[in-house]
Amino acid sequence: MDQELDSQFKKLAAPEFKSTIPHHLLGKLTEQERYLVETLSVVEQQNRWQLDSLVDTNVAVRKNDVRITKIEKWKFNLSSKGAVIAVVSVIVLSAMVKALLDHWLP
Repeated sequence: MDQELDSQFKKLAAPEFKSTIPHHLLGKLTEQERYLVETLSVVEQQNRWQLDSLVDTNVAVRKNDVRITKIEKWKFNLSSKGAVIAVVSVIVLSAMVKALLDHWLP
């Protein structure tokens, strides 16, 4: 069962960009000028889309960084000397209590 994990972040898909310059404004321009103006319109849309995507990506990276930092702190606390000593102490004390109960109770 190979399932793709569902992400809390949306997939990035580039839309199709088209010139948004009204035709009545392009009517008096030469072919070269029209091409430049329409191309600039498309580039402006692409730039806006890229900036919006970059901001969304930054938000996602920052959320993941916070989550990873919390996990690293939890892992550090779990594997610190105090935690290891506590676990060993509980195991040793459990064994001692069991031995004492076995000795006192028939």
